[in-house]
Amino acid sequence: MRLSLLLCALLGACGAGEPAPAAHLRLWTDATAKLSEAPPSSATRTVFASRFETDLEGWRGITTPGREAGGLETHLESEAGRGVLRLTGVHGGLLAVVAVEPNTCYVFSGEVQSDALETDARPFDGARFWMGEATADASFEEMRTTSRELMVAKWSSPSALGHDGWQAVRRVFVTTPQTRFLHVACSLAAQHDVRSGSARFADLRLVAGPLENYWRTELEGEISARESIEPPTGAMQRARAVTAELGGEHRPTLVLLPGDRLRFALPPLAAGARLSFGVGAWGPTLLAAGGGSSTLRVRSDGHELLAQPCAMPQQLADARWDAVELTLPDGASELEFSLGGDAPLALGAPVVRTDAPPPAGPNVLLISIDTLRADRVGAYTPGLDTTPALDRLARAGVLCRDTSAPAPYTLPSHATLLTGQFPSVHGVVESDRRLAAARSTSLAEILGRAGYRTRAFTSGGFVSAAFGLDRGFEGFSQIDPVREKDSHFFRRLAEKHGAEAAARLQDEHGYAGVEHWLRVQGAERFFLFLHTYTVHDYDVPERFLRCKELGCARPTVPPRTRTAEEAAAFTPEMRAHIAHVYDAALRY
Repeated sequence: MRLSLLLCALLGACGAGEPAPAAHLRLWTDATAKLSEAPPSSATRTVFASRFETDLEGWRGITTPGREAGGLETHLESEAGRGVLRLTGVHGGLLAVVAVEPNTCYVFSGEVQSDALETDARPFDGARFWMGEATADASFEEMRTTSRELMVAKWSSPSALGHDGWQAVRRVFVTTPQTRFLHVACSLAAQHDVRSGSARFADLRLVAGPLENYWRTELEGEISARESIEPPTGAMQRARAVTAELGGEHRPTLVLLPGDRLRFALPPLAAGARLSFGVGAWGPTLLAAGGGSSTLRVRSDGHELLAQPCAMPQQLADARWDAVELTLPDGASELEFSLGGDAPLALGAPVVRTDAPPPAGPNVLLISIDTLRADRVGAYTPGLDTTPALDRLARAGVLCRDTSAPAPYTLPSHATLLTGQFPSVHGVVESDRRLAAARSTSLAEILGRAGYRTRAFTSGGFVSAAFGLDRGFEGFSQIDPVREKDSHFFRRLAEKHGAEAAARLQDEHGYAGVEHWLRVQGAERFFLFLHTYTVHDYDVPERFLRCKELGCARPTVPPRTRTAEEAAAFTPEMRAHIAHVYDAALRY
C-alpha cells in the first residue's frame, strides 16, 4: 500500500494524467499503422519425400550407440489412400541421409502417431522425428559418437505419446555454414524401451525455399508469444511489434522484411517534430545465415527523408542499434518506412517528438541495490559509514522507515517496484511468469505516455526482459552497470563473449553508457532505472576492503553453502569476513 501511495503521489506531481500525444508519439504503441507486405516467394523445390507406398529404399535401421539391437520391425501399410510406416519392437528407428546445402532455408513436414504405445518412461524419447545436421556423409553411429566433429546441429519433435490421432510436425530452419548432410530419423525409441504398441509415420517432405520462410516463421512465433501476455493490438500487431535485443540492449521493435511498406497516420503535431529510432539487424537473420544488406527509406507526405544502406554484420555479437534522427516536414500527416534488399531490419523504439514544453514533473531516478540490508545503511543504523551518499540523500529528502519487501526474492519484488501491485495481483512469482498487460501497467509505461524518455540499465537475471519488466522502456540493458573491469562479473562476461566484446559491452552499458544517455537527454524529462547485483555477489574492488584495519585475517570462505552442515561449519572469523566483504561492496 505504501508503495502504491508513493507512486500515485509521483505520477500526480509529473502530470501523468494529462498525456499530450501531439507532442510525443511512441509509434510502437500510440500510432495507427498499415503494413503492406511483398508477395511471398513461390520458389521452392522438394529435396526429399517419402510416402512409404512401395518400399523403404534409402532407409536403414539405427540403434542408439552403446545399446544392443532392439528388435525393430518395419511394416508398410495403407490408410485413407496413403502409405504409412509402422515401427514395432523395443527401441530403434529408421534413418535417411539427405544431401543439403549450407545457409539454406528448409521446411520439414511429416505426421507421427502413437498407436497403443506403452512404455514406463515419462517423458518418453520415442514416437517422434529426429534430425541432425552433419558436415560429412558419415554413419549414424559415427556421427553420434563423434558429434563435435560431425554433428553441427540437432533437433527432435515432441513425442506423440499421450496424444490422440495423427500429430502434424512442421519445422522451418536454416542450415549452418558447415552443414552438408541432413540425417532424418523416424524414431520408435532411443534410450527408452517400448513394452507394446507401435509408432506410425506418414507424408515426410523436405522442401528448400527462400529465407523469408524462416523469417516469417520466427516472427509468427514471437508475435504469438507476445499475444499470450498482451492483448492483440490490431493494426500494430500486423505491423510486427516485437521486442528485440542488440548489443545487450532490448528495445520495443518493429520488424521490416524486404519489400515491406509500413505507414503511420500522424495526428496534428506541435512544431519541430522529429523522428528518432534505432536501426539494426534483426537477430534471427544473423542467427540463421548472417550477412546480407538492405536499404531503409523513410518518407513523410511524399518527401524522402532518408535512404540509408544497412549492411548486416556476420555475427550477432557485432550488431548494435545505430541512432537515426530525422526532422519531419511542418504539418506532417503521414510517415512511411520501406525496405529493399535481401535482409530484414529492426526499428528500435521509434518515437516522434516535438518542441512542445516537456512534462511539468521532475526527472525520476530509481536505483535498486539488490539484496541491500537496511541495517547496513547509515540512515537506518546511525554510526555506520558504509553508505555516505545514500545517507546524504536521506537527510535531504524523504526517508521511509518501513522497508519491508513485498516478497522474499528479487523477481516478484521488482515486479511490484515497477507496477505498485502486490505479488498476488501481478502474479510474477515464478520464473515462468511474465507481467501481463491486461493486469499490470508499469511505471515506465505511464511516464512514457506522459512524454518522459524511459531507460533501464539492469543486471539481468531476475531483473530482465524475459519477465516483461522491460515494458514501457525505450531501452532495457542487461549488463550490470555498477562493475569494474577487474571484477568477477567482468571476468565471467569475458569468458562468455571474449575480452574485447566484454570490454565494449561494459563501456556501453556501464558508467560511461549511463552518463552518455543522461547527457543526450538535454531538457527532456526522463525516467532512469538502475539495478545492480554488486552487493548480492560480494563483488568488490580490492581497494574498498578494510580487512587489515579491522584485524581480519581474510579466511577462505566457500562461495555458497548447500546444507545445514556446511553452514554450521562457518567459524566466527569466517562470518566476520563475509560481513566485511558485504560492507565493502556496499561502500563501493
